[in-house]
Amino acid sequence: MLNSVHVMSSINRVEGSNLRLVGELYNNTTKTVGSVKVTAKLYNASNVLLATRTAYADLTYMVPASRAPFRIVGSLPAGFHHATFSVSSAATTRSIGAPTPTTTTNGPDAGDHWKVAGTVKNRYTTSVTTVWVAVTLYDDRGNVLDAARASVGKTTLGAGQSTTFSATFIPTGLSPNK
Repeated sequence: MLNSVHVMSSINRVEGSNLRLVGELYNNTTKTVGSVKVTAKLYNASNVLLATRTAYADLTYMVPASRAPFRIVGSLPAGFHHATFSVSSAATTRSIGAPTPTTTTNGPDAGDHWKVAGTVKNRYTTSVTTVWVAVTLYDDRGNVLDAARASVGKTTLGAGQSTTFSATFIPTGLSPNK
């Protein structure tokens, strides 16, 4: 898919009576885009449409050649077999910076949930007014296992300032490769 924002990989996971669709988007355009909307169509084994669900990427804006995770969570339709995705986005002139994250801990917690924590630093000479950190877990082939938007200590960072971030993944037994 040339010159589009598209789904690079995704995973479907049933959690009790909920269906969790997690994936990663790639901006293969020369423009910064946002907001990026993902629509999932849910089908049974006979390709009958059961439901349609929509969500936005965990990062509101995507610069060219960037990635962003998405999550769509809702009730599990009876007979669910597979999902297809479509992505829509519009170019924006908004200025986007990418503070530098540093992971300091990464592994299972006492409840066997995967936890990622660290710091993010504003490497720019101007303030960053909205700080978001999205964390994506991958298997050894680079496929998405799960994704979450991390909580951050501060949402605004002056030049050279840092803040902490933390994300805990609810599914137990995850063993990400990266």
